[in-house]
Amino acid sequence: MNKYKVVKMDRAGTKTMWVIEANNYSSAQTSVLSSENYVIELVQELDPIMYYQRSKRYNGYTLGNSTTSMQQYGCFLMCLSFIAEKDPIEVDKIFMEKGVYSNDLINTQKAVDALGLKVEVGNSNIVGKMTDKGYMPKFTCIKEVTLGRGQHFVVRLIDDKGKRSIFDPWTGEYKTINFYPFRSYRLIHK
Repeated sequence: MNKYKVVKMDRAGTKTMWVIEANNYSSAQTSVLSSENYVIELVQELDPIMYYQRSKRYNGYTLGNSTTSMQQYGCFLMCLSFIAEKDPIEVDKIFMEKGVYSNDLINTQKAVDALGLKVEVGNSNIVGKMTDKGYMPKFTCIKEVTLGRGQHFVVRLIDDKGKRSIFDPWTGEYKTINFYPFRSYRLIHK
């Protein structure tokens, strides 16, 4: 069985989305009993290796047109790509086309707009930044943590039962929620 995402648009322009299971695309189509406009897409399971920034895949890649190594400093790009469910190399190209980079720095608002993501208001002058450790986002987002002496970004995950964990682009592994010391959240989500 495959999972298919069904997106339906009603006459007022309101989108609804749900996931169905079917053996193939034709079966998925016949299970959608609606005369409304809809789109059906096969849901691809996210391959964590694609978001492992130190993978040989990213050898020689830089952030935009800078000289900054994607393998060494690409954690925020990887996290945004993970949330958007897009290939980081594709996202890097989108960011260059849309003027998201300032040298090797990513403009968060431009990145969110370029990827069609949502951002919630934080408590900082940085877009979507929430420094309140007691705030518990109810959605998958980005978490800023401390790695060694520096800044690092991971994807903060929450499952349908409320269990929290992280995906770490530095290691390409899923880890416990408090594996790294907390700095802030970036309230960016699908």
